[in-house]
Amino acid sequence: MALEVLVVRLFEIAILLGVFTIAIFAGLFLVLLKGSLLALSFLMSPSFTVLSFLVSTALTVVSWSIIQLLKGFVGFGIGMIKS
Repeated sequence: MALEVLVVRLFEIAILLGVFTIAIFAGLFLVLLKGSLLALSFLMSPSFTVLSFLVSTALTVVSWSIIQLLKGFVGFGIGMIKS
């Protein structure tokens, strides 16, 4: 019984570490992408600045939604394992 609980806890920790790793890399990717879009916007016309802002905002919203969805699936999976 104690071994089963230990295995479930280790599995939970591994899943959460995986989700947090994905979130960290997604955040770093967004920072790099936003930086490159803003750097290009200084070289291009003002309309490109507005476009790059809209694209970076949309990417932020989409990536945040994906991260929250992953966290929800992990929470649901952990709840199913515990029951």
